[in-house]
Amino acid sequence: MRLMNQTYKIGKLKLTNIAGAVALSVLASGSAHATEKPIIVGAAIALSGFMELSDGQPFQGFQLKVDQINAAGGINGRKIEIIVENTNSEKTQTRNVAESLIEKGAELLVVTCNFDFGAPAAQVAQDNGIVNFTLCAASPRYGVQGIGWTAYSPAPATYYEGHIMAEFLKKRGATKPYVLIDQFIDYGREICDGFQTHWVDNLGGNLAGVDKFQNNQASIATEVANILASGADSIAICTFAPGGPVALRQIRAAGIDLPIVAPLAMTGHFWVNAVPGISNFFTNANASVGGDDPDPKINKYVEEFTAAYGPTDLDYSTEGYTAAEAMFLAVERAGTTEGRAVAAELDKMTNEPTLLPTTYSSLVHINANRPLRILEYVNGVSQYHDTLTSSFRPNLKLGLE
Repeated sequence: MRLMNQTYKIGKLKLTNIAGAVALSVLASGSAHATEKPIIVGAAIALSGFMELSDGQPFQGFQLKVDQINAAGGINGRKIEIIVENTNSEKTQTRNVAESLIEKGAELLVVTCNFDFGAPAAQVAQDNGIVNFTLCAASPRYGVQGIGWTAYSPAPATYYEGHIMAEFLKKRGATKPYVLIDQFIDYGREICDGFQTHWVDNLGGNLAGVDKFQNNQASIATEVANILASGADSIAICTFAPGGPVALRQIRAAGIDLPIVAPLAMTGHFWVNAVPGISNFFTNANASVGGDDPDPKINKYVEEFTAAYGPTDLDYSTEGYTAAEAMFLAVERAGTTEGRAVAAELDKMTNEPTLLPTTYSSLVHINANRPLRILEYVNGVSQYHDTLTSSFRPNLKLGLE
């Protein structure tokens, strides 16, 4: 879909499409009054297409932190200006958008919530020595080995998510989980890789079976039949919406009421009407955004986010907020936006007390040991259930082990 000269909003930002690309955002929180020229951040994100759902609230979280920084006077006397351009959820468009943002003066870049769709923009930033953050891509390849020294993610690593899912089922007493792997993008494949490795090699468990499906697959009748015949006592499904809820509906419709554990991408309530009254379902989460998180800092953030944008049941916004915190702490400490200096400060962060604790090194630019929440769904409503860490450090498949 090509958009022409349309005006609309993301959060408090008013954006205007000009010839199919999103033009400059308004200056966040009055940054036109800064005594120094603003720090320009380019946002190469999806405002349309299937990635729009993933990018929207993480970007609002990022913007919320920028607004707070600007309200407090900015960074080293400079306010922050955000420029947003639409990737349309197209890999081929992403690189062009990044180049356009840099031509407009972007000194830092944030990109879309997936390695496959964000990497082309990140590579442009790398080629120009510009520090860039994905809003929430969880593949460890979004970093030194897959892109370069400029690329960082605020997310928990996919393989680590798989570890947490395995830890949860082990703690629950499961002995024979069935594994369903969504093959559509790297996310599902890497999470289930982490799950199977941890379950079998580290925890000494057995699997009832393994099946693969596609997110756009209308029927998983064969996979459901395999689960029924397997003797499984639980299910680990590595997927995201919209295909994830479609699969869950078919599993429950077949009378399979086994406990099911899923990754972060299945948090939220936007999809639960597709599986009415879903219970005995659990997801990884960065936080419980229903006001019942054990960390008061998270609950305060939820109040601030709600005041700015309205209620949310998606915890991905916490990753966008954390990305902004880490990025601008590093800029403040470096005293510049120059790439090498900012990266050096980021690489020093160890359990940095950002909203979600942040740890980076010169070789690993994603979090692989942060405690994760487990949310439990009861009659279609999620609630805090537990907090877990992995008993083994995951293999991030970066050639470092």
